[in-house]
Amino acid sequence: MLLLKTCPRCHGDLQLRSDMAGKYLSCIQCGYTRDYLRKPVMTEEKSKVSDRGKGVEAGAV
Repeated sequence: MLLLKTCPRCHGDLQLRSDMAGKYLSCIQCGYTRDYLRKPVMTEEKSKVSDRGKGVEAGAV
């Protein structure tokens, strides 16, 4: 997979690659690399916790 113009160093193209250590992104132009961290999928339990802090009362309609 290529992510066009997303390199933070040179604004080049990042390519998703993998080796024995795991997946990582590597810039084709300058060689910048970083670990590929997928965003965790939000579960129903986590969404309930985040709704508590919004100031919504339990019995409000």
